[in-house]
Amino acid sequence: MDLFFSILNMSIASSVLFLLVLLPRRILRGAGSTGFLYMLWMPLLFRMLVPYSLPSPASLFNIFGKDLATPGGVLVSVEYLDPYQPVLQNVAGGEQLFTKQLLAALAAVWAAGVLGQAAWVLARYLVLRKKLARGRSADLRGLQPLFDRATGGRRTLVAYSAAVSSPLVFGFLHPKIALPAAMEGRSEGVECILLHELIHVRRKDHIVLQLFTAAAILHWFNPLAWLARRLMVRDMEAACDERVLELLAPARRVEYAQTLLNWADSRRHEGQYAKFGQSDTKSRVVNALNRKQLPHWA
Repeated sequence: MDLFFSILNMSIASSVLFLLVLLPRRILRGAGSTGFLYMLWMPLLFRMLVPYSLPSPASLFNIFGKDLATPGGVLVSVEYLDPYQPVLQNVAGGEQLFTKQLLAALAAVWAAGVLGQAAWVLARYLVLRKKLARGRSADLRGLQPLFDRATGGRRTLVAYSAAVSSPLVFGFLHPKIALPAAMEGRSEGVECILLHELIHVRRKDHIVLQLFTAAAILHWFNPLAWLARRLMVRDMEAACDERVLELLAPARRVEYAQTLLNWADSRRHEGQYAKFGQSDTKSRVVNALNRKQLPHWA
């Protein structure tokens, strides 16, 4: 039950931080670096996964007047809800309305939701891994110029497989790029797609996405957690698009936009992996066509 209340406290703090992230995101969207907007989500991810934070005079917890516990020295934790105190009390008689049995039942429901969703995600991951293992590896020597441009020369395994209907980055510590089998032997849009996926790999976006998925599962009862993940994916893809457009010649923006449209309707495995045609295609196409060179500081 202590773990359940710890997640509840983390979820409350994360919800406040999420609302604060929305303000600069709203103001700066379309006026600054998409990479900066993407980085705004990192403190929220930390808050959703880690029950402790560094103390600060400007902390939001000071506003709410909450007592901070310091079990780890400089790290602090905040408790909005205390499992050892009545959650609600009757004003007249002081009777507890939430009994220990009810709280235990709620904790059990939360745990069942976490385990069920985690099992589903893990099962899909294992099934896809098995299918990708039967795919055909691409010739990495022929892709070396792309590796040099996108990852500084570091190679990433690229495989063709009928198990995917859209390009995506699969894996965690040792990612691979999975391309649909129908793309083998084709040249149209392949460079754009591979540059996009390689940028994801270089920036460790696939790791961020999986961690955000884990965080959303832990906070599955909080709709703001899922909304935060969805908006984070949009900003992640926009930041990746911006970097790819920096690597491509300006005359190829239309080609990149057309490639986005070609993969816009691919929905299989959507949301679980860093995927080329995954999110908010309309705005991504508009941004690609209307992209302006930002000043160096942005």
